[in-house]
Amino acid sequence: MQNLDELGLVPTCGIIDQAFGEITLETQGFFQKVREGKIKVTQAEIASFAGKTLILTNGEKLECDLIVFATGFKQTIPFLPDCYLENLLDKQGNYLLYHHILPAGIPALAFVGYNSSIQTTISSEFAALWVCEYLKGRIGRPTDAEIIQEGTDFIKWRSQYRHNAISRGLSTMPGTIHHVDLLLRDMKAPLPFFSLIPDWLVTINPGRYKKIRDKIIQRNGLTETH
Repeated sequence: MQNLDELGLVPTCGIIDQAFGEITLETQGFFQKVREGKIKVTQAEIASFAGKTLILTNGEKLECDLIVFATGFKQTIPFLPDCYLENLLDKQGNYLLYHHILPAGIPALAFVGYNSSIQTTISSEFAALWVCEYLKGRIGRPTDAEIIQEGTDFIKWRSQYRHNAISRGLSTMPGTIHHVDLLLRDMKAPLPFFSLIPDWLVTINPGRYKKIRDKIIQRNGLTETH
């Protein structure tokens, strides 16, 4: 039990907003240490610094010896010329990618692992295999218009649920397994429908995907490394 009420850690947004936005994971033993007083928590943001004093937006002041800036990152690609970014990003800076992988106007570029998810390991691995199939000509390239349209439609759908999102619309949560299934269908390697029901309704088991993953690797003549 997390006892969020007791600890004063009830999130400022509802569970639906969190499910469709950025998901955070609980560190083992975190809430127990909060209850024991070994970790002190405060719900606020940093307003300013005054020497070693940290001033929070709620007016609280904290004396600090060390501050760790673990506030995330920005997905930037400064190496690309502006002429490419015009098709890659919308006016809000959202990435417009086909299946979260292919950009418009740059046929030789693909993104793998550029969408956030708590199942990013499995989604990134199958995205990499999808790219292999694409490069071998087994998956046709959509037109630039189709790429931009799919990317735009996805951002529009996501924006209905994640008003405070920071990952530029590329988070596949909570539909990561649906995304993986889409990639598998493109690779003509879908899992049987009834084997997917537990992943949709109960608990995701990456082991269900091992045989199909191995099949795709062998089909592409790839060598698995550890």
